Amino acid sequence: MTRVSAASAYGGGGNWVDLLQAEVEAALGGRSDWDTPAALAASMPDGFVLRDHLRHLSDRLAAAMARVEGGEDAYVAVSMPPRLGC
Repeated sequence: MTRVSAASAYGGGGNWVDLLQAEVEAALGGRSDWDTPAALAASMPDGFVLRDHLRHLSDRLAAAMARVEGGEDAYVAVSMPPRLGC
């Protein structure tokens, strides 16, 4: 398996985060106003069910990303058992 870092995938420059964000926003029709991953998922076509563990993960991810964007933390790591809640 070949591993490709996000930085090298976006030209190796220091602005790869901005390029990735622009790509994601374009794929989502220009919207980026969701507060949490759960809010994004709920706006998608039918089929998404917000279970307790997903709500918890969504809230924690949103809080962690706010800390990263605020310069308090540098990384976010997620560990969750597979197929939890199915």
